[in-house]
Amino acid sequence: MNFKGMSKKELVSFLEELHCCENKETVKVSKEVASIFHGKIGFKCMQEHFLVMYLDGGNKVIETRIIFIGTLNKSMVHPREVFAPAFEMRAANIIIGHNHPSGTVEPSIEDVLMTRKLKEAGEILGIEILDHVIFTDTNHYSFQGNGKI
Repeated sequence: MNFKGMSKKELVSFLEELHCCENKETVKVSKEVASIFHGKIGFKCMQEHFLVMYLDGGNKVIETRIIFIGTLNKSMVHPREVFAPAFEMRAANIIIGHNHPSGTVEPSIEDVLMTRKLKEAGEILGIEILDHVIFTDTNHYSFQGNGKI
């Protein structure tokens, strides 16, 4: 690689990308995803948080982001907010998730409809949703593990 023609900004960007790629981890089971999501929002959260885990072509984590913070029992998410960062990061796949402050991990009708809408958007855009994980302080539910995605 020739660094002579690079500007300072390009060099910093290259080094940040190199560092990011060296620290990628692969998630293999929904329990790992739930743990990462839970760690991102912390304990005793009283609002719904919607998160997205962006993955590269080898399903290694590029980044996990909180996309939306909702109310006690609602999280309104639009495909635009979910997929825009995926294009910026050149993500191949994503895993979505949100917490249920109520303590129950069963998906609501709204959760199922939102998942379907985001999955359809992902198919059009060429970015697959591998799973939707609902989590609480003590448990989790995987759409993929339950044959719903």
